[in-house]
Amino acid sequence: MGTSSCLTPAEWGNDSKAVISRVKVMRQQLRLDRNAAVLRSVV
Repeated sequence: MGTSSCLTPAEWGNDSKAVISRVKVMRQQLRLDRNAAVLRSVV
């Protein structure tokens, strides 16, 4: 990631927010997948 040095602090802030929200979505998806797997094994 050589281009990161060109970003201003404001852009860094927006970028990290986007990354954080993406991680949150991924975690939610993982949790849903796990719950679905548990339900499938129970049924």
